[in-house]
Amino acid sequence: MIGSRFSQDSKVSGVYSHAGAYDACADTTLISLCDSDEATLSDCSLHWGVKNTYTSIDEFLEKENPEIVSICTPDNTHAQITRKVLGLSSVRGVLIEKPLALNLQEAEDIVTLAADRDIVLAVNYSRRYAPGHDRVRQLIENGGIGKVQMVTGYYTKGVLHNGTHWLDLARFLIGDVAAVQGLTGLKCEGPGSDSDPNLDVQLAFASGGRGHLFGCSADLFSVFEMDIVGSRGRVRIIDSGHNIEHYLVADSEFYTDYKSLKLNDSWDGGLDNSMIFAIENLVECVAYGKVPLCSGHDGLEALKLGIAAIESRNTNVPELLVNS
Repeated sequence: MIGSRFSQDSKVSGVYSHAGAYDACADTTLISLCDSDEATLSDCSLHWGVKNTYTSIDEFLEKENPEIVSICTPDNTHAQITRKVLGLSSVRGVLIEKPLALNLQEAEDIVTLAADRDIVLAVNYSRRYAPGHDRVRQLIENGGIGKVQMVTGYYTKGVLHNGTHWLDLARFLIGDVAAVQGLTGLKCEGPGSDSDPNLDVQLAFASGGRGHLFGCSADLFSVFEMDIVGSRGRVRIIDSGHNIEHYLVADSEFYTDYKSLKLNDSWDGGLDNSMIFAIENLVECVAYGKVPLCSGHDGLEALKLGIAAIESRNTNVPELLVNS
């Protein structure tokens, strides 16, 4: 879906797929597709009018000379495929789906290899590229809700797979996390659930705020929310990030001499074209040697938090310190 097929979903407005973003970006040309599933490959080839297709990553690397490669494969293949792609002499930029890898050593090796090869490595934690979410970051940075007291949220499909989306967004909006505690939550569904459980996670931010993330069942529905409560206001990121609400402290409508939080403003989260912004940012970084809005380092830090939560739960360590 994220590689191509979101572009064929009639309910989707905007550009959500990697292939769609390369096709839409004025500075890129989509030259080749690779997928182990022949039916998917044929469908995508026809949709994008791309003739050079491969079912083997090794054949693709042998015959093609791309400057930018997107890796939109299952989580447990990210590290192996990324290492192969980073070994191709023509490659100048890589955009990889989250998580960067499934263990820290593999992730660290990938980040180091990209740096050694002078290849721009970006991770698609998509909300970093969404204008509406950057507006939240600026609002918090400028004191728009005061000092952050508490952050709560919900996610589905594993603390590494989707939980790191939330953890990365928390780092992006609030700052570094000093410690985490993983708590047993709902059983994660699907392949890899043993290594990527649906944990509840408690957080301590370096700035002093606290957080709590709750894992929910994807069998019932999809959910991604973040609620940031400050000393002077609040921001709610709802509907998977499509909508954002800003509240400010005001006199209560119901009780004399009481203060409450009242809706002050709302805006679009900006996800519709965040994939295009991700590709445009990657192209700019390749051209001018800049650091991506979501770098390999950012992907590594999000993975550290997810793995620390798992280790905390497995070892019964109440609060595991995180070294950023």
